[in-house]
Parts: sequence; C-alpha cells; structure tokens
Amino acid sequence: MIDLTDLILKLTAPLVHAFGSRIETVIHQTLAELCDYSKADRATLYLLTEDSLRLICRHEYHLPDNDALAVRDTVVPVDLLPQWLKQLQSSPAIQWIGVEQFDEHLKVELRVIKKDMCQSLIALPLYDDERLIGFWGFDFILRRRKWTDVEIRTLQALSRIFAAACLRQAGESLREQNEEMYRVLIENINEGVLISQNDRLIFVNPQLSRMLGYQPGELLYRNYREVFSPRGVQIILDRFERRQRGEKVPNCYEIYFACKDGKELVVEVDVNIISYHDAPATLAVVTDLSERLRQERRQQELEVQVIKQQRMASFGLMADGVAHNIKGPLTVIVGRTQMLRASQPELREAEIILTQCKKIEAMVDTLMKKSQRWKETRAIQLDLNELLRTELSFLEADQFFRFQVEKKYTLKRNLPTVEGSYVDFAQALLTLIQFSVASLEDSATKQLRIKTESDADFIEIEISDSGCGIPPEEMPFVFMPTTRRIKPGIRPHDPLVQAYINLASAAVLLAPYGAKLNVASQPNRGTTFSVKIPLRRR
Repeated sequence: MIDLTDLILKLTAPLVHAFGSRIETVIHQTLAELCDYSKADRATLYLLTEDSLRLICRHEYHLPDNDALAVRDTVVPVDLLPQWLKQLQSSPAIQWIGVEQFDEHLKVELRVIKKDMCQSLIALPLYDDERLIGFWGFDFILRRRKWTDVEIRTLQALSRIFAAACLRQAGESLREQNEEMYRVLIENINEGVLISQNDRLIFVNPQLSRMLGYQPGELLYRNYREVFSPRGVQIILDRFERRQRGEKVPNCYEIYFACKDGKELVVEVDVNIISYHDAPATLAVVTDLSERLRQERRQQELEVQVIKQQRMASFGLMADGVAHNIKGPLTVIVGRTQMLRASQPELREAEIILTQCKKIEAMVDTLMKKSQRWKETRAIQLDLNELLRTELSFLEADQFFRFQVEKKYTLKRNLPTVEGSYVDFAQALLTLIQFSVASLEDSATKQLRIKTESDADFIEIEISDSGCGIPPEEMPFVFMPTTRRIKPGIRPHDPLVQAYINLASAAVLLAPYGAKLNVASQPNRGTTFSVKIPLRRR
C-alpha cells in the first residue's frame, strides 16, 4: 500500500501548478485520492466568507453511487459551530471518534454532526498567515477511523498547499473582477487629448487640463515639453535618439507628466502623426494611470503573498520528503561502513565513504535549517550576510551558476542585524540575483558581484552583473506591477523575461521594511541593484 507521505508528495505538484478553473478540478481529484487511501466516506473543504459569518462548502467528494452521503448543508452559519472554530484556531487538527468524545459545551456542534450521520471525523484548519480562512477534512459514516500523529502532521503539510491554492483562486477571481472594472472605466470616462505642432500645444481638451490641475485653455500655446516631468523629458530624449539610430519605437508608451502643483503623474500616451491645418502635427491620447497603478500594486501584493505561501509550503514539504528519504538509507550506509572499518581497519575506502556520508549529512542539515527558516513567518533578527551565504549555496546546484559564472562576494564583517521575516528578505534578494544570473546567459563576460555595507543608519546590499542590461525605455518601470510589462511580442516564458517581470515582487516584499531599491543599467554592459535597508524603521 502506498505511504501517505509519498501520496501527498505526488498530489502536491498538480496543486502547486494549477491555475484558473483547473484548481477546482485538481482539489476534487486530490480529495478523491485521499478518500480512497483512508477509506473515508466523504471529504469536504469549507471556506469562511469575507465577513466571517458563514462557512461555504467549496469542495466535496463522497463515495460514488451513494448520494445519501452528500453534504446536507453547503452553507453553515458560524453561529452553529462556535466552539468548533475556537478549537480549530488553537489545535493543529480536530479528531473525533464517536459522539461520546463530545464535551458538554459542544451540544450545538453535536446536533450538526449527528445530522450528517458521522461515526468519526478529522478536520484541519486552513490559514492565510495567521488568519483562519476555513478547514478541510474527512467524515467516516460507515465505520470509525483514528489517524496517527504522523498522518496528521503529513496532512498539515497539505493544508498549506490547499490554502495557497484557494488564495490563488481568490486572487485570480479578484483580477478578473478588476479587469471588468477597468473595461467599464475605459468605456465611460473621457481620456485626455492634446495636439502639438511646431513644438507648441495647439489643442488641450478639458479632461487633460483637469488631470494636470490647470484651468481650461491655460496650457494652450506652451512648449509641449512643459507638460513633462524631468523623468518624462528623459524618456522623450531616449525615444528621439533611438529613432535617430533607425530603431522602431512604439506609438503607445508610458511616461511622466508634470502637474501644475509640481507633482508627477504617470500616464500612458498613444501618439500618432496627423495632418492639422495642412501641416504635420502630433496627436496624443492620454490615460491617467494613477488609479490603475494602485489597483495593480494591490493585485501585485496579493499575488506575491500567494506565491510566498506556495513556495514556503512546497519547499517545506519537499525538504521534509528529501530528508526522510535520504537519512534512512544514509544511516544504514554509515552503520555498515563502520562495521567494515572495525573488521578490516586496513581498508582506506571505509574512511572515504564515511567522510562523504558526513558531507551528505551536512547538506541535509543545511536543507532542513533552510526549511525551518522558510516556515517561520514572524519577524526575527536577521544576519543578511548569513542569509546571502545560505541562499547562494543552494544556487550552486545550478550548473551554469556553479561552473560558468565568475562570482565575487564582498560581505562586510560584523554587519548589523535587521528585524524582519527571513522569507521576505530571502525571496526579494534571490529575485534580484536570479535576474542578474539570467542576464549573463548570452554575455561574453559572466561576472556576478555581491557586496554588503553599513553605516549608523542603513545596511546597503549591492548586486551587480556584466550581463545584457535593461533597455533604457524600461528603466523607469522596473519595479512596477508585472501586468504592465508583458507587452506584444515579448515571450513571457523566456527565463530572462520572467526574471525581469519578477523584479516587482522584490519591491513589494521589502516595502514593509522601508527598504529603497534602485537600479542602474547599460545595455550589454550590465545592471547594478542597490537595496538600502534602514536599521530603525520609522
């Protein structure tokens, strides 16, 4: 019979990689296989509504050809299960075997359980960080079953995967709702429009005037550059230089306008050359991106949190599985080798084998330590030098990184610690490093440099490479939400493109710590990221 740990390892990959409507199917299939393994009569997954007043049965599986086992109440008011939810929040799992286990204060829950004809059951909580979002479990109606502590711990690992899948599904639903909202917004709100001729604004519609805080007509006949901020002027100059070199530049692009009060406004302009009064002129349709950016930043934050939970859960499960599968055989090898050494001390091979076994044990211990750190969500004092060493050691498993990349690490001694979540800093810094490594793939010189410095107020981490660099027109938008940078003609699954898209997540993960991210880059000469982290958060 298949081991529960092996079964869950098999079921994890489809759950982690499922998106959209596929999530529903994969969760149902997972519950079905677990029911078959445990001989349970029914499996369910309930999620709390946003107001936390009701539990909704989102997923259910019961024995085929027996509809009598179907869940009777797909919507359960929280008031009917008051003590149940309290126990879920204070216990890793709830296991009841027979109604005789019900305490006096669980009378309300007992009526619900009796209604569903349960002989025994197990329920495991689902969490988003520390917030309870629901539970899942198994009902045994035709017989009783007691789950062992080892089985419960294994199911807990799957709980994290289930929670990540449910949150991912919620995030996709939110994105679909946002996309519908954007469509209605664009169809019903007037865009800004301007026409320039001979470097002068000869038409500005009222909507654009309102966008920039001017009175109608106030912008007429001004030099067109006056509506751009310094960053916007630089984008205009870069576009001009590219046209001079014979490059094709897109008509629709993002740029920064300057409002009357001095504030900067990021907009999207769609530019076309037209004939106006029998002379060439430039027509620009202007869309204010401020609100969309706020929505996409919120969406980015949600997606980053979902991905973080998914990575934490999948890495922890993988590490536990690897350690379990390696330590057993390794113990046997060490024991047999020690016996061999005792019986034939002249054999040097025994010492060689034991030395290599110690290296394997050290690698497994390092993997388990990293797993524990990635499971820890609370803020702790972090030595960023140690964090970088640990995470970089795992990148050595990549053959390109290990053998082709020339690495130089300059880590300041006695670097001050910073308070934060290990996972946040590890994922953010790895995102920057992985972009640098990806940019080296086609470079003649493959150099990666990482440096840490500090003063009385800040820790600064500098990550630089000799790779392909970032195009100048993309520089102002490096840390913007990912949905803004997937443009026509770009292959989103190209490793370098994907690494570039992921850069926004680094800014999201480090934002709660007041970190400032800067980037400098030159095409075909390399990129330098600077992360400045305050030692005392304001």
